[in-house]
Amino acid sequence: MKKTMLSILAVLFFSLAYAQTKSGIATFTVPDGWRSSQQGAATVLEYNARKADTCRISILKTEQIAITSKEAFIKVRASRSGAGIVYSKDQSSVTMTESNGIVSFSSRSNADPARPDQRYYLYSFSNKQATFFVQLYCNNVNTCKESMNAFLASLLVDSIATDEPAVNAKPDGTKAKRKKAASAAPAAPAPMM
Repeated sequence: MKKTMLSILAVLFFSLAYAQTKSGIATFTVPDGWRSSQQGAATVLEYNARKADTCRISILKTEQIAITSKEAFIKVRASRSGAGIVYSKDQSSVTMTESNGIVSFSSRSNADPARPDQRYYLYSFSNKQATFFVQLYCNNVNTCKESMNAFLASLLVDSIATDEPAVNAKPDGTKAKRKKAASAAPAAPAPMM
């Protein structure tokens, strides 16, 4: 009885510790030791590693737009980033990946000479119908890198429902199409920090 109860508690603790969170078309796991809060429409994950080090992940709300080109990403990037964050306008500074019907873009902010370790990274993830943005902030890349990479690796994006041919014909002889349910797919492999 005691062993059974301990086993049940261990499974419950494990599932709660690694529970996934859903936000719009995004599903993610909060990195171990991080805290999550809702700040307006954004979900913010934060970890204070040491007194002066800050690591923050902001998952912005899903928008009903499709970001599928570098030009579109660059156009919306400034409005999705905080004030004072500067990105290169050169398209070569933007990385695009596509996998499982999910298109992602990423970009790293230019370094501030006064704070060379402070960096912002902006990612977009689109299923070609909707897009959400993730902004990573750290003032010490070495402190944040492992957790932020774990977050990016856990990220899933809802794929879109598609029509697929039905096997059975309708009574009038035509073939009906049926909807294939949307499912979550790993985010296109975004470049890790």
